Amino acid sequence: MVNTQNKFIVLTGAISGFILMALALLAVGNIIGRSFGHPIPGTYEIIGWLAAISMGAGVAYTQAHEGHVNIDFLLTRVPIRAKAGIQVIIYVLSATMFVILVWKLCEYGMGKKASGATSLTLRAPVYPWIYALGAAMAVTTIILIYQLFRHVMQLIKG
Repeated sequence: MVNTQNKFIVLTGAISGFILMALALLAVGNIIGRSFGHPIPGTYEIIGWLAAISMGAGVAYTQAHEGHVNIDFLLTRVPIRAKAGIQVIIYVLSATMFVILVWKLCEYGMGKKASGATSLTLRAPVYPWIYALGAAMAVTTIILIYQLFRHVMQLIKG
């Protein structure tokens, strides 16, 4: 299970990095195209969509490595059990926030799908990108819940 989990986490990081590369290439291609009077249509839309997906995958990867800003400097003098309790509270709040975020993204995507909303330039449907961001945030939610249980076990064991 852990090996599969690690491979999945590496995949989210790779997806985020690959998308960032694609963003850079698209932006450079558009700049070069503009200089010859042939910009790439929909560049602004595509960059926005890809940036959202890259951010979502990057958040999951960073959370899996617990690389987000932490309040360790406040917790260094706190006993281990109290620190674990504080971590449990933080992870409960974080997981709750991400569950709500995923729920609202799904709701928003369903609304956009039902209305047939499309992008202004490319006239492409927007709901798949909203669902993709929701999926990336769902991965982060699963990671948070896993880490929450790990901290709960640490709190129980003392």
